[in-house]
Amino acid sequence: TSISASIFSDMHDLVDLDISFAAESTCSLRSVVLQDLASLPKSLASGKLDVRGWSISQSDLAWISTDTHFDQLSIGSKSMPCNLDFQFVVTQLHLSCTTCSVLHLSLASSVSLVELVNNHQLQALYINRTGDALRQFNISSNPQLNLVDPMVAAETLDISNTALSFEPLICVTSGTNFLRAQDLLKPDTATTLFSHCAPKTSLLDFSNNR
Repeated sequence: TSISASIFSDMHDLVDLDISFAAESTCSLRSVVLQDLASLPKSLASGKLDVRGWSISQSDLAWISTDTHFDQLSIGSKSMPCNLDFQFVVTQLHLSCTTCSVLHLSLASSVSLVELVNNHQLQALYINRTGDALRQFNISSNPQLNLVDPMVAAETLDISNTALSFEPLICVTSGTNFLRAQDLLKPDTATTLFSHCAPKTSLLDFSNNR
């Protein structure tokens, strides 16, 4: 089953488009493909596009990755490839519900917020990005995630509900203003991180750790 995004092509004043599926069904959708994203109105160029839960064709994914400019892009499904190159102008990137165990993510320097959550098979995340520190880096709710290379610089960092081990860069270059580390799956990580971060970071949240 497929649906064409051309149904929105005549909405020339469209700035924000949210056609994501409800949270409880987003990660279970398999069969519906959203096609012809290049036909979306140009007014979306500085707005928000949320297509989480839809399967995106390879050609449309290539279009998103190279020829677009969004203030906020939210994407993710079980059909997403595990090597993503988003070298385009986007301010906020939300990526969820992939089935990747290893994810390679290349980002333009324009990105200031990255939210990569609810990828339940993800074990390792490799990031290629240059530029200033992220404003926010959220990798929470990836319960098998045990490696982030490198741990990118960010003012706010959320590693809740992950299997990460102690990383010395946390609270030094990443999570410098706020670290959220709830429900860490390795108890030793919480203990070591708290001792490491308490003198360094303005605000800490280590709730629900053993």
